[in-house]
Amino acid sequence: MEKTTKKFIEISPHRSVWSKISKTGYSIQEALSELIDNSIDARASDEKIRVSIDITPDMIVVYDNGKGMTEDQAAKSIRLGFSEKKSQLGEFGLGLKTSTSFLGKSFTIITSPKGKDEEYVLEYDEDHWLEHGDWNKYPFIVNMGVEPGRSGTTIIIKRLKVSVTDKLIKNIKEEFGIRFGPFIKNGEIELIYNKEVCVPFEPSLIDSQKNEFRFDFKGGRASGWWGYQLSGLNKSYYGFHTYRRGRLVTIFDKIGLTPNQDIKQIIGDLHVEGIPITHDKKGWLKSSEEYQVLEAKMREYFKPFEKKQKRV
Repeated sequence: MEKTTKKFIEISPHRSVWSKISKTGYSIQEALSELIDNSIDARASDEKIRVSIDITPDMIVVYDNGKGMTEDQAAKSIRLGFSEKKSQLGEFGLGLKTSTSFLGKSFTIITSPKGKDEEYVLEYDEDHWLEHGDWNKYPFIVNMGVEPGRSGTTIIIKRLKVSVTDKLIKNIKEEFGIRFGPFIKNGEIELIYNKEVCVPFEPSLIDSQKNEFRFDFKGGRASGWWGYQLSGLNKSYYGFHTYRRGRLVTIFDKIGLTPNQDIKQIIGDLHVEGIPITHDKKGWLKSSEEYQVLEAKMREYFKPFEKKQKRV
């Protein structure tokens, strides 16, 4: 009989992993949205959180006045794949690391928990990390004497990897109005972008008519509204903005709409619970049974309305 030996091995990832996770295929909007998600998760119950994003060609600063992180939470926030969040937006433990690494070569996290006179600082520089990084000796700074009544988190990203143009800055603000519209409407968040308040996106509809709908299926539900947009006949800008837990997952999603349909004016919001999403929260798992059931229900419902063309 062969002898079996049990032993323990070190499985900490190589320091090069961090630079590789930045290659996510994010857009700048998606990367920034990951950081805003974390701020929303830090919102104290029944209190509006203020999140501000300031972008220049050289630096990005994201600030919130939320609960901040405890010393233990701050130390663990830098660990890849670690998350204690359940039923929240940042549940996979990757958003902070992947988004900051995608946006810039260096970043600083400064966080202060409510009721404590301390703040915790973590700094990362990609070039220094690749040469000297040690997963077992990551520097962690504790500053004492901070005002106890102050709380929140600031993320400063420098040595940007992304190109920031005036057109992009405008597009980001408009997309934030889509992505975080439900939170803004509900009074859960005040979102400030380059000193301007973001407002929810409101499409122009024929007769301003919104038709509400709801579908229940095993393990989940979906609800929302739809209407005929005035612009019409656009090759791609129609379909649904889909949301999970109030946060945008996809824009102009064609779920439930007939492919290559002649009418391209149906638009709406679709709030879905019970369908799994990808780890980067950029899409639904279309192979899941829940997704396929919902898609079939929606296709049956919307088929008559796709034939009823609306002309402007």
